[in-house]
Amino acid sequence: MQHDFLEFLDASYTPYHAVGCLAAQLQEAGFKHLEEAEHWELQPGGCGFVVRGGALIAFRLSSAQDPTAHGFRIALAHTDSPSLKLKLADAKCGKGGEPLRIPIEVYGGPILSTWLDRPLGVAGRVAGMTDGRPSAELVASEGPMAVIPNPPPHFANTNNGHFSYNAQENLAALFDAPNLESLYELLLAGLPMPEGKTLPAAELFLYSTMPAQLIGLSSMPYVQGAHIDNLSSCHSIIEALLAAPPSQETQVAVLFNLEEVGQSFDSAGSNFLPKTLSRIAHAFSAEADATARMLASSQPMLSIDVAHAFNPNFASFYDPGYAPKVGGGPALKLNAQLRYATTVLGEALFQQVAEKANVPTQVFEARSDMPCGGTIGPVTAALLGIPAIDLGIPIWAMHSLRETASIADVAYLTRFVQAYWEM
Repeated sequence: MQHDFLEFLDASYTPYHAVGCLAAQLQEAGFKHLEEAEHWELQPGGCGFVVRGGALIAFRLSSAQDPTAHGFRIALAHTDSPSLKLKLADAKCGKGGEPLRIPIEVYGGPILSTWLDRPLGVAGRVAGMTDGRPSAELVASEGPMAVIPNPPPHFANTNNGHFSYNAQENLAALFDAPNLESLYELLLAGLPMPEGKTLPAAELFLYSTMPAQLIGLSSMPYVQGAHIDNLSSCHSIIEALLAAPPSQETQVAVLFNLEEVGQSFDSAGSNFLPKTLSRIAHAFSAEADATARMLASSQPMLSIDVAHAFNPNFASFYDPGYAPKVGGGPALKLNAQLRYATTVLGEALFQQVAEKANVPTQVFEARSDMPCGGTIGPVTAALLGIPAIDLGIPIWAMHSLRETASIADVAYLTRFVQAYWEM
């Protein structure tokens, strides 16, 4: 499990690459790749998945004779992470030995300082027209290409935290390349380059080329790498789905894109999940209320996103009674303003699942005088009319380019989700 998780983190340069990795894993396990624009032939107990942009929904249908007599069991996560997107139109070719300079746009809320002085690769999507429709190819440098260097403390007060980085002026990526075309030639190796002066449409992001790694001497050490928020949840959900046997209820794994920034066609607020659940229900019943009946029969969903782990170097940031420890098991997430969706009914189910899975659990709640983050739980609960339970493994340095978790917690979370589907 440790090796598979590290490989997954290293190969998931962007949400689209993460979905590609998981789709390949599902296909290898016998899940059928379905297309939204095609008719679906579904059978009780059958397994399938569908991809939309940077989002993926996988399911194992009820093994009951009439699947519509039973509800859904849904586990949610998101595929995107805070990052830096290249502003390609502003690329400036180096002159007189100067490097190629490409400004960045901030995606989500990264800890900006963690991106400086790191070996950075480039990955994303390059789009063109196929049979009259736009289509995209995944690309990645698979090696370092750029750096964002810090100023020395002699020029700027960077040593004690008083210096503030300006994203427009200070954080452009510097490339040892003569021009933007040379960057495209590397990324498009094996793909056709357009003729003439027009470069293809592209959305390209920087990513850390430093591999994920284990830290420590124990059998269950820390794991440090990029995108642990929230690819650790995606990994556990898919691993649990593959390990779980069929049940009376339809098991659904949902991995949305764009949690860090807002809503679009492949995000939690889109019609992707409602339409998919409706297609599942109506594959077995022509009754108009088939979907509504299945939704009403469903258990609370699991909304899985990482939690803030107690950091002893910043102890005052935490409420002592709600400060989960790295390695202590999944944390239930609570918030009176419902930034997290958990209610007391969800808390009861959380405890029951943990007991069945035999995993330790914790609770996170922000200090009463500090804000907390948000999740896709409240959005999806409102959209479907199903309660949600917000939980996740505790990590250090959330939104850093290098986040830290416990490999034990990844295993605990996988067992927890599997137990939820087996109940």
